[in-house]
Amino acid sequence: MAKVAAVLGAGIQGCCAALALRQQGFQVRLYDKSRALMSRASANQEGKIHLGFVYARDESMRTARTMIEHALRFAPAVESLIGAPLDWEPHLSERFYCGIHRDSSLTMDEHLAHFSALDAIYQEVSGDTRLHYLGRRPRHIWSRDAPFRFGGTSLVEAVRSEETAVHPGWMRQVIVAALGQCAEIVTCLQHDVEHVERAGRVFRISGRSGDVAWTSSADVVVNCLWEGQQRIDAAVQRQRGADWITRVKYGFMLDSTPALRGLPSLIVTHGPFGDIVNYPGAGAIYVTWYPSCLAYIGRGTQLPEAWEAACDGRHSPDIARQILRDSVARLAEYVPELEGLTLRQIMAGTIMGNGTTDISDRESGLHKRHGIGVDGADGYYSVFTGKYTSGPANALELQRLLR
Repeated sequence: MAKVAAVLGAGIQGCCAALALRQQGFQVRLYDKSRALMSRASANQEGKIHLGFVYARDESMRTARTMIEHALRFAPAVESLIGAPLDWEPHLSERFYCGIHRDSSLTMDEHLAHFSALDAIYQEVSGDTRLHYLGRRPRHIWSRDAPFRFGGTSLVEAVRSEETAVHPGWMRQVIVAALGQCAEIVTCLQHDVEHVERAGRVFRISGRSGDVAWTSSADVVVNCLWEGQQRIDAAVQRQRGADWITRVKYGFMLDSTPALRGLPSLIVTHGPFGDIVNYPGAGAIYVTWYPSCLAYIGRGTQLPEAWEAACDGRHSPDIARQILRDSVARLAEYVPELEGLTLRQIMAGTIMGNGTTDISDRESGLHKRHGIGVDGADGYYSVFTGKYTSGPANALELQRLLR
């Protein structure tokens, strides 16, 4: 009889973990408090597959190396988990230019030194021919040879990179469709996990579904929660660290126009700045300006009810519209045409990380994401995704540990 694995949390990490466990011969129960799979943080962001450009504050380069390794494993891992190759190109954003702001926390020389160090790591990692970056194998991951003139005067320079985003809506469709084809995976939506404990040779999981209490048991538990992960870990003495910071960030998907089809994506780096992400295949542009879009920041691992509702798609229209106006006004310095675009979707999602201060602090733990991944033994595993980039690679690491 097949062993049972309980996966807690059905974001990209939990869904990839469920597919990985099924390949290992488990019967899988996938629990999430939401009404749909991959419907919160995994869906409500730009889908950037990081190559380390925004992590120069980790001078050890451990975060940058982790991001590059996981980025080059992202597409191969997804294809391995779903059991089929994918045509990535129509669903990718335009490549990012890294805008170096005059108020950046790094000098121009520090930026360029970091970019060169990234490329050296990329050359090493990309020597594995089994890997690729979203179907591409660029020779280098940045260049100053293809300048693009964004508007305004606040950018010292905009350097072309190979960093790209994959449309999160398409990625969700692919992974959810694969789950739907697996009879060995049972999804338990609107099931909020409250507690896990060892009960002899198995684990007992309990929680609530609306007003109804439920309990279940499993041979293996994989904690892929986002909010509340640390509380469940602590119950089985697997807590990874004491210092956590929780943020809620808004982003907005706008309808693009034919005139903007070839617009490069832009990230303004190393400061409280923002992104413009152009998805030509979807006819859409994602925008976020960090000071305006940061709606909540706190030290707890659970969200206040108002922001819980926003992450579940129940927004305050007045708040969301004001954040959108402020964000577009700032980003229109670089691309004035943003002012006239129509709103397609309001997106609010949580970001969890180690640390006690926000990114404006040069020493914040949020500048270091190398401590992410799978931790556990004896049937209990906690997976801290860290970044969307790392979800599929973490799932394959979980497979390796379970062999």
